Amino acid sequence: SNMRKVKSYHNEAQFYRYLAPVLNHLTEEKKIQCHVPKAYKIEDDDTSFTFLLSDLSDTFHCRSLSGRQENEQTIEFLAAFHAAFYLYEIPESMWRDGGYWHLQTRWDEWESISEPIFKTSAKAVDDFMRNDTEFHTLVHGDFKEANILFGDSVCGVVDYQYTGLGY
Repeated sequence: SNMRKVKSYHNEAQFYRYLAPVLNHLTEEKKIQCHVPKAYKIEDDDTSFTFLLSDLSDTFHCRSLSGRQENEQTIEFLAAFHAAFYLYEIPESMWRDGGYWHLQTRWDEWESISEPIFKTSAKAVDDFMRNDTEFHTLVHGDFKEANILFGDSVCGVVDYQYTGLGY
């Protein structure tokens, strides 16, 4: 699990190097509203990681994802995020299995499933989602309330460790 964590930081460095600039450019051009931190400095090697990122808290704030406005903002962010990368070539350095919660990281849980139909179904769904790439795009990988900051009419999102290809 430590090696996966280290790889996740390398993956996040790749996101800020190659993909965040795409989103920032499209947002500045007002083609989408997809606010992500800008990277001023990225250093990653085998043993250390340095990310110097812009601070979204000047414009965005932590709020509960409980109201209609917050829910609409997050859906609009996700739609723009996924659309921006649906046709964009994702660098090979990004994870091919985006997300934290997929079967390749959860074999212990899969083994503990007692109902055969659920076990078989989990494997079938995972195989399908990994192998049928027609509708793959970039996924955030850990999209949750703690990683979303809200502005007046749009949101910003942080934490791109588990970003990669997926549905």
